[in-house]
Amino acid sequence: MNPKVSVIMPVYNGEKFLGEAIESVLNQTFKDFELIIVNDGSKDNSLNIIKEYGNKDNRIKIIDQINQGVSVARNIGIKKSSGEYIAFLDSDDIWVEEKLNIQLNKFGSDKELKICGTWASVIDEKGKEIKKFTYPPLEDKKIKQSSFYKHPFITSSLILKKEILEKNNLFKVGTHLAEDYEFVTKYIYNNKAKNIDKYLIKYRIHTANSSSKNLKTKLKMKLAAVKMRILATQRLIKSIF
Repeated sequence: MNPKVSVIMPVYNGEKFLGEAIESVLNQTFKDFELIIVNDGSKDNSLNIIKEYGNKDNRIKIIDQINQGVSVARNIGIKKSSGEYIAFLDSDDIWVEEKLNIQLNKFGSDKELKICGTWASVIDEKGKEIKKFTYPPLEDKKIKQSSFYKHPFITSSLILKKEILEKNNLFKVGTHLAEDYEFVTKYIYNNKAKNIDKYLIKYRIHTANSSSKNLKTKLKMKLAAVKMRILATQRLIKSIF
């Protein structure tokens, strides 16, 4: 029997926080899931850590590949998945134990819902809470409106119904910046979306994932964001007319 949820976790040199991320999935009160961990050519001890957990829990599926980037890693995980729902978790973030259960109950009470995220607590390298992140809008209309100028979801909070993922219409390879923004905007205009106002993930800020101060990188990020917003506008216009 196929699992209800497929959790996709891309990993690249994530040994420092990887164990916490994996355990936060295994400790979910909802147990009917598979955890697909895609090791994207890590050069540290990540693969050994993944294998240790895989030997202890048969719900863990391990994919080891040469480094191809987070978008390719997520796409491979999605293609190998067998669940009715797809969830994402980055290897440095943490789920609260009730996360899957609360979101699946939301899907159960709203049959039209196709995409669901949550709010997040922001933590530092040591796991200490820095602040509550209440940004993502809650209701479908505001989510669609907000996508014109910012990302309407926190990626590690997302669950989607797999049925909306069209063949080969997954994460765009080669964007590098704002790839998760581009991914989400492909789907929200034709599918009902919602964020839950509960802090169900812990989003970690640390040296490796903090925004670069390099001017060239910042300019690339701005250009990528502009491109994604133009695409989002085009999709919305098509959905209206």
